[in-house]
Formats: sequence, C-alpha cells, structure tokens
Amino acid sequence: MKVVVGYPPNIEAIRAVFPVKGRSDVLFCYGDTVYSPGGEHRVDRLMRAHESVHIGQQLQDGPETWWKWYLEDPEFRLSQELSAHKAEYSAFCDAK
Repeated sequence: MKVVVGYPPNIEAIRAVFPVKGRSDVLFCYGDTVYSPGGEHRVDRLMRAHESVHIGQQLQDGPETWWKWYLEDPEFRLSQELSAHKAEYSAFCDAK
C-alpha cells in the first residue's frame, strides 16, 4: 500500500457527489494507493485494514470502474464500505 499526501486523480468526480472540498480528514483509495490530504499520520493501523479492503476491491475491476459504481450506486457503495468497516473492526478487536 502506497500512501500519498494529497488527493486522488478523480477528486473532481468525488467532489461532485460528496462534500469533501477542504476536508483533510478523509482518506481516498485509488488502485493500490491511499491518498491522505491531511498527511500520512492519518493512515493508522485501523485505516490500513479498511483501505486494504478497498485496494482489493478496486483491483478486481480497476479503480476507474470501481469508482464509477461507488459514486453512482448507493447499494454498491454500502456493500463496499461494509466489507471495509468489518476489516477495520476486526483489526480493532485484534488489538485488545
């Protein structure tokens, strides 16, 4: 997993759907790269678990296709986030 400080290449498409302009506390996965506008320190162990799931999801059909579905289809988005949050929660439980 690569971490880049900044925004993903499709940020304008994301901004057209979500109110993320000016926010530095949101992470974006694009392919095998996690973009963190707020800096690398925001990508902690739990977020790595979450974003790793999105990396795997995006590698199946490619990030362009995944993001198209993610931005257009709320049910698809929910399914993708549910899997990622499960991984995040599992990582949280493993720390206890």
